[in-house]
Amino acid sequence: MSFLPNEPGPLLHLQNVLGMPLWQPAGPNGFADTADVWASPEAMKLRLDVSWQMAQRFREVGHPLGVLDTITGLAASRETRDAMDHAESRQQALALLFMSPEFQRR
Repeated sequence: MSFLPNEPGPLLHLQNVLGMPLWQPAGPNGFADTADVWASPEAMKLRLDVSWQMAQRFREVGHPLGVLDTITGLAASRETRDAMDHAESRQQALALLFMSPEFQRR
């Protein structure tokens, strides 16, 4: 199962929106990983919006829990599985996957 789109432009745009343009970190140490960058309300809202947009683009992939297993393997928590299992739609389950701590750490 492939998650790569035929045209990467839209995903590269989302990466730019997140402030992480491909191959262009702000400094030699890469992108910042401090709490002020990742845990602010604005940053979390932005990642939620991007996760929803990604879920719309990947609507046709397999079952969301199968996607979870493929992407995170054994790292998937019971909480993430339960949230995705109780999602109201496939798209919502995928958005929850993309917002999950397991996915965000990848």
